[in-house]
Parts: sequence; structure tokens; C-alpha cells
Amino acid sequence: MYLFERVLLHAGKSIHIGDRSIETRLMEDILPVGAPAVHEAYAAVIACVILLVVGTLHRRRMYLAL
Repeated sequence: MYLFERVLLHAGKSIHIGDRSIETRLMEDILPVGAPAVHEAYAAVIACVILLVVGTLHRRRMYLAL
């Protein structure tokens, strides 16, 4: 899960849609809340995506060992 989180966060900063990164677009456009709550909302989105992927892999009994 930790490795997937790092990959997901790096992809959010690296991949651009137009002139802004996915991370910037998500924090400014999709999660229009106050400054302290933006980081909490962004962390919640990342956690939900990670749990969705990991939960799906667990249900299919697919595990990755490094």
C-alpha cells in the first residue's frame, strides 16, 4: 500500500492536464474547500483510491510482495 501511495502521489504531480498538474487541478477545482481542509480532503481522496485498488486485489487474492 505504501508503494502504491508513493506512485499515486508522484503521478499526481507529474501528469499535467493542460497547464496544471492533476494534483493542482484536484486541489483547486474539484475540492473547493478552505485551506486547511483541502489537504485533508486530498488525503481522503488518495486513501479512498488506495483502499479501492488494494481491496479489489485482495478480493481477487492477488498479492504483490517486494
